[in-house]
Amino acid sequence: MPKITNMEYLKFLKGDFINYVDETHIKLALENINGSKHSAEAKCFLVYLYYTGARPSELLELKGKDVIKKGKYYHLALIGKKRGNSRMIILKNNELTKIAFNHVSNVFPDFYLFSHFKSNRTYTTKYHLKDGTPKEKSYSCNSYIIKYHFQKWFKDVVDIPLYFLRHNRISKLASEGISLTDLQQFKGSKTLASIQPYIHVSTHTAKRIASKNK
Repeated sequence: MPKITNMEYLKFLKGDFINYVDETHIKLALENINGSKHSAEAKCFLVYLYYTGARPSELLELKGKDVIKKGKYYHLALIGKKRGNSRMIILKNNELTKIAFNHVSNVFPDFYLFSHFKSNRTYTTKYHLKDGTPKEKSYSCNSYIIKYHFQKWFKDVVDIPLYFLRHNRISKLASEGISLTDLQQFKGSKTLASIQPYIHVSTHTAKRIASKNK
């Protein structure tokens, strides 16, 4: 199994068990969004972060036409980022996804769903290679804008980093027995190697296994 090097994912793990965020935490965070500027947009963004396991940068590319309601389901067409694959995510119609779609239904087909979280600004950092060669690297301001709001949404709810919800969703699916190939498609990964770190034992699964001991 590949060694886990992602520090945010390591924070997600506590000993041998997973500490999941569930719908209760999301509902509390949604209450913190109430009354804020562009609250409908923010609520939609948070719900999709929770249920899709998508990167924030993937959600930022969603337009009104990319989310379609079909009967009891919502179809989200995600464009892959960071060398990931594009994919279709299907969500059930429930209390939270209905809140999200209320925002989608008010956005024109060719407009971005989360325009207030998108920024054309970038910042540049300077560094040196081992041989002393000076280099520069540019970063988008999008992640800093989202992290700022994310901390406000989850204030006094639970202390988690932005990418926690991505790990949370995929690890939940893994513990529920979803196959590696299905997880690969859901995550948009080009290889199975990036899925393997999510295969670990949840508290619920460990207790279920213990009940089989005789």
